[in-house]
Parts: sequence; C-alpha cells; structure tokens
Amino acid sequence: MQDICYNFNNFDELTDKDLRDRIRNLNVHIEALPAIIGRSTTPKVHTYFSEKLKQCKADVSAAEKEIQERWQRSKMLRVVSQS
Repeated sequence: MQDICYNFNNFDELTDKDLRDRIRNLNVHIEALPAIIGRSTTPKVHTYFSEKLKQCKADVSAAEKEIQERWQRSKMLRVVSQS
C-alpha cells in the first residue's frame, strides 16, 4: 500500500482542489485500512497499519478544518467586498 498520509503542516501551498483531492485519497485509504488490519498476521504489521489509519484520520480532520476555514474566509471577503 502506498504511503498516502500527508504532512498538513503548511496549507498555504495547496489549492482548494489539491486539498479536496487529498481528502478523497485519504478517505479511500481509511476505507481500505481496516480490511488490511484485519488480515494482519503479525503484531508489528497490525500496529503499523493501525497507526497509519490513525494518521490518515487525523490528516482528514485537519484538511476538513482547513477547508471550513477557507470557506469562512471567502464568505467574509464576499461580505466585505459587497459593502
């Protein structure tokens, strides 16, 4: 499985489309990881993929929060520009 979890420390360089694409990719992995974890045969592999699942969920949460903040900022800018 490709290492898809992203470092979301700096959202400034990501466009809205890039951010949505990454969220979509992370959600695909979040759906797949429980099956992989269920088939894990060693504790080390189980732990590795469990940590990947936690990281992907945290990344999605951070990205969704950023999308909401961008939406709020653009909404505020529209209100200000209409004044």
